[in-house]
Amino acid sequence: MPVGIFRCGRLQKPWAVSSEQNVLDVPTGTPARFLLLDPSPWPFRSASRRIAYRHWLLVAAIVLAFSGLLPVGCSHEQTAVPGARGQALSPGVVVSISLDGDETSETVLIENRGLTIADGSDVYHSRDKWHVAAACLGDTDGNGLVEVLALLDAPDGRHLGLFGYAADGEEGRYRELLVTSVLAPHPVALRVEVVNHAAGGLDGNPGNGDLLILTEEVAAAFEGDGADSKVTTYRWNGFGFTALPPAVE
Repeated sequence: MPVGIFRCGRLQKPWAVSSEQNVLDVPTGTPARFLLLDPSPWPFRSASRRIAYRHWLLVAAIVLAFSGLLPVGCSHEQTAVPGARGQALSPGVVVSISLDGDETSETVLIENRGLTIADGSDVYHSRDKWHVAAACLGDTDGNGLVEVLALLDAPDGRHLGLFGYAADGEEGRYRELLVTSVLAPHPVALRVEVVNHAAGGLDGNPGNGDLLILTEEVAAAFEGDGADSKVTTYRWNGFGFTALPPAVE
């Protein structure tokens, strides 16, 4: 049976290890560089000592986790990037922007195909049945507040959602402002075209908001030019969106 020497840091004291334990034969005097976390019966011959050793390992792991030296499987808090109207939201990227009109920014995150809006302790999560396929920031309804526009997948098809701040008593809250019925033709992408207004900014009247632009699949009956998609521009009409006529070239 192999013989080695053990002490924390170096091998010094002779000990014998059965070959059945599948332990590497370490030459005498070799530095011990690794701590054995699942010890064999040696050097803890009694059950009570082995239990005490495992308790010590647990305490050490907790201390390391709280000190940030040991990863514990939780994602670290991300640094938010500044957001702006017209900006697309990428999954896993935290965006900081004011959605309620005050001087404090909220955070917006698309993760696991869901939408999260956080304003301090006030946190909104989109419903599980909505899977976010694409999302963008904009003020399409022209009320002076930025909202999240998103293409939402559900079992019945693809919808358009508008999420943001809504006055609710004195406090207000974040919620679904609009979710359409299934869209046809089927949209495959969206973006927001920022509309810049004269001095004084957005006045809150319908039609003065940013424009919603959808890339939509073309039905087979309308594929006269061989294209498989088309781009349609929509404007807020006070309760939804109306398609604008194509621009004349």
